[in-house]
Amino acid sequence: MESLKKYLAGLGLEDGDVKELEQAIKEDGPPKKSKGFGQRVAGWIGKMTAKAATGGWDVTVGAAGELMASAIRSYYGLPQ
Repeated sequence: MESLKKYLAGLGLEDGDVKELEQAIKEDGPPKKSKGFGQRVAGWIGKMTAKAATGGWDVTVGAAGELMASAIRSYYGLPQ
């Protein structure tokens, strides 16, 4: 979790956003093979993508979703 948090902070995410993801991961538990990320984690990824779209995060919209999903897959040990 610490390396995920550092990575996300390095991408320019605010501390509150990173803490929100940490809580979502705890609440959702590990992803289900047939369903992917849990509801809270998926919602967080959507929120960060929307934040990028409105200029609240200095990254392109196209990159935002993939950066978040890739980082979280890595955290869970899932294939990229």
